[in-house]
Amino acid sequence: MVALPSLAIRQLKVLFHSSLYANSIYLIAASVVNTAFGFFFWTTAARLYRLQEVGLSAAAVSAISLLVMLSGLGLDAVLVRFLPHAVDPRRIVNFSLMTGGMAAFVSCLVFLAGLGFWSPALAPLRQSPAFMASLIVSAVCSTLSGLCGGVFLAGKRAGLVLAQSAVFGATKLLAALLLATVGGAGALIGAWALGTSAAAAAAVLLFLPWVQVGSGKDGVPVRADTIRDMSRYASANYVVTVLGTAPIYLLPLLIVNLIGAEANAYYYVASSISGLLAMVPTAAALSLFAHGSHDARLVTGQALDSLRLALALLLPALAMVWLFGSRLLLLFGPAYSAEGTRLLQVLALATVPMTVNILFFSVRRVQQQMRDVVVGMAWIMCVTVGLSVVLLPRVGLIGVGATWFLAQASLALVLLVRYARRWKGGPLYGSSS
Repeated sequence: MVALPSLAIRQLKVLFHSSLYANSIYLIAASVVNTAFGFFFWTTAARLYRLQEVGLSAAAVSAISLLVMLSGLGLDAVLVRFLPHAVDPRRIVNFSLMTGGMAAFVSCLVFLAGLGFWSPALAPLRQSPAFMASLIVSAVCSTLSGLCGGVFLAGKRAGLVLAQSAVFGATKLLAALLLATVGGAGALIGAWALGTSAAAAAAVLLFLPWVQVGSGKDGVPVRADTIRDMSRYASANYVVTVLGTAPIYLLPLLIVNLIGAEANAYYYVASSISGLLAMVPTAAALSLFAHGSHDARLVTGQALDSLRLALALLLPALAMVWLFGSRLLLLFGPAYSAEGTRLLQVLALATVPMTVNILFFSVRRVQQQMRDVVVGMAWIMCVTVGLSVVLLPRVGLIGVGATWFLAQASLALVLLVRYARRWKGGPLYGSSS
């Protein structure tokens, strides 16, 4: 019995020195930092800004995230998958940053031009030049930061993703405090823009030169067949990214337009807290994808290790949210606790089937078997968005939580039934039939 603590410590040291686990921990830490600063950012907003301003700002931030997702063009996954073996990594990185930045800028112009159509509730904000500038800056800088994150993952330098998150979170929180004297939704969005600017500057100017990745030398032309493979892979992953993240960013826009800005404030706070749980499987899946890209033969075995690690961290945190979620929401105010507790509990519960789903998606992306990923993501999006449009006006916010849980749980059940039968001491995820 005395030897058990020292044995556990030795095992933890072995795990930490494994690059898979170390990078998983760094990514989880980055998500913790992101979510913690996000928690304090929205707590500050709830305390210092009006409820309606918080709801409108949350919708605007979701719109920015949606534009960033559309502007990525699948290039982040290409960087993770192809940079480790690239003969000209610098050229690929520069092309990706330039393409992503231009796509974000054009997407912002289109969004602002049709704001009255895309989201009528946000249309009054278009009268503010500061809002338009903040939206463009946030989208462009967030796109660049995301692509740099792909480079860091390809180089197994997930610690730099953690540093990015710290710069972004600290800057936006400080800006929100300083701009509270100005007030208004535009001040919160401006604080977000300052945070994304600082993170992008740190990533491009400071962190990127530290990363060494690729097997060739700068200046060596990229082969035509490699370009074709990258294009196909980028297209498939772009579809996957759109299907997978669109529900997350569309829901606040649906809520603010269907039942109002105040309800969106309640939703956004609850979903931000549940995001603290979702970061665990997300980080494990990112690390699995990055390591599997170096050696695809190991990915199925690593998937089980990632599943064990994710559930070991997730389940205790889930219990804490169910027990103390209402008290946690009191930090934002009594109205947030009264309106958001049940929603928070349902959203938190959905992270368990989500863990199965996103680890499965990572395995399939490494294996370049994208059919199952596209079908699974499409199912989640259709169930979540479709049922939310129906249920929101009838049952309110709890309908959003119920549809999100139903979408994740139904897919996880199908995957477990389909693949668990094939696992008899071997990989959980078999090849596509």
